[in-house]
Amino acid sequence: MQLFQNNYLASALIIRTQNTGFITSVIGWLILAAVMLVIIPMAYRANLPLEYHFYHGFLFLMLFGIYYLNSKILLPKFYETKKYTLFPVIACGEHFADFSDEFY
Repeated sequence: MQLFQNNYLASALIIRTQNTGFITSVIGWLILAAVMLVIIPMAYRANLPLEYHFYHGFLFLMLFGIYYLNSKILLPKFYETKKYTLFPVIACGEHFADFSDEFY
């Protein structure tokens, strides 16, 4: 670390360990949003309708919300009450509870 003592720019690039989880999640969500909302639509050679962009924006917000619902609310609640088998049952129920009728 003696190399970086006089160089303020290099020392500013060192990430503190307490913010690593937050920074990693922000970068991960930004990459996912860029892929879903920018890169994939640019790969099509045709102009996509506005509904396509609304649908994928809504889908991204749902993925974001479900991830934090599971990681911040459901999992801690089930692990505090020692109900280890209830979370996989709910996760499998969410998987099989597909209410869309596009496949019928």
